[in-house]
Amino acid sequence: MLVYLVSALLPLARPQGLYAGMGAMMMLPILLLCAALAAFVGGAVVAAVAWWAGLRRSGLILVVLVAAFICAASFFAGFDSPLFDPLAISRHELTAMEAEREAMSAHRERLQPAIEQGNLPAMQAALSTDDPTLTPAQLLCLVRRDVIEGRGGESLPTVSEQRYRFLQDVAVAAWNKADTPQGRRAIGLLAMDASLRHGTTRDVAQWLERGVDPRNPDWARDVSAQTEPAGRCATFVRWPLSTLEHNEHDADGKRDLLFKIGVEAIPAW
Repeated sequence: MLVYLVSALLPLARPQGLYAGMGAMMMLPILLLCAALAAFVGGAVVAAVAWWAGLRRSGLILVVLVAAFICAASFFAGFDSPLFDPLAISRHELTAMEAEREAMSAHRERLQPAIEQGNLPAMQAALSTDDPTLTPAQLLCLVRRDVIEGRGGESLPTVSEQRYRFLQDVAVAAWNKADTPQGRRAIGLLAMDASLRHGTTRDVAQWLERGVDPRNPDWARDVSAQTEPAGRCATFVRWPLSTLEHNEHDADGKRDLLFKIGVEAIPAW
């Protein structure tokens, strides 16, 4: 425990922003100082306990040296653990992330033909399996990326009415199947984004009536965190108003509708 308390000094040694060069030079001396301090404190505590227990001279010296070595070694062994750095990822978490990616790749390969063909029953069947590796938000993201964003970065032709309606039908099915507020919010924002680009004012109003709030969302937290590893399902930075610059139907009507519910012309963030 003392070793971990001493490790609180480590953030001082980590390079940050413009001070990366200076931080890199300072890192080794501070790291060694922290290790020495951990060894000293750990050794001192062990020495006090050993003295109280009755050890003297050579036995006490040997115990103190061993304790100091173990404390210093423990310090370096745990340097990259999450206890030292909140951004560090444990081996268990990496294994879980890799398993999620593999499962999503299998889903993507299996569902791609149905997505390309606009096969709604296949999408509904996928939602009905309640597979924990494919949430409703992730399934909608897979469909949306194929319809709007393109796979592998290639451009897509103009979204047809048929493809847009297929995407909306999948969004409604996913919305009805979602069992968490976070998942439902992600689905609603993705569906409204598609409506702002390719739908009508009535389509936007329907998602508002379902309770979707487009005012200043945190897209990374509210959407991307719910759709990974299916994809980030990116959108415009100044959402939702920037989306209207690329919309296909009644931009003024959609803009008036958004202003009416309190969407700001310049987002607070």
